[in-house]
Amino acid sequence: MSYLRVVIILAFASCLFGNSFTTIRNFKANFTQSIEASKNKNIVYKGEIFLKRPQNILWKYTSPIKKSVYINSSSVLVVEPDLEQVLLSTFNKKMNFIKIFDKAKKITKNTYRAFVNKTVYIIKLKNSVPSEIKYTDKLDNRVTISFTKVRKNIRIPSSIFSYKIPKDYDVIRK
Repeated sequence: MSYLRVVIILAFASCLFGNSFTTIRNFKANFTQSIEASKNKNIVYKGEIFLKRPQNILWKYTSPIKKSVYINSSSVLVVEPDLEQVLLSTFNKKMNFIKIFDKAKKITKNTYRAFVNKTVYIIKLKNSVPSEIKYTDKLDNRVTISFTKVRKNIRIPSSIFSYKIPKDYDVIRK
């Protein structure tokens, strides 16, 4: 997954902590991320997401590859066990999505719209929790992230957001 996609995913995750979603302190769900690229090429990722205020996020991809993406207020850590590598980068604070999603506008009872860096995000709620987000990325890929088995405001230990890099893994810093 490219750094841009990680930032876009963070954008979605950050919306959970905006004014429109203040009742959500933490969040756990299964997800399916479908990316419809040009020329009818589709990629589907599946996994599980964990979020905890203020900005701890873990995306655990299980299919078609295993990968974990750890995000906090200052860094992004992408762990690819099959490649025995870790991509470590500083989170770009200039892209403060929390403030932008705080301003997401309600367009229907369960639908919100946000405009961020020339991208429109449509966020759908079901039972007061996000069930789907759709957007078209800067490469004209249509992205849909759907959530199932959503649980909010449950106990999520902070330790789940920590990762110790094995000594034999390659570390790539961006």
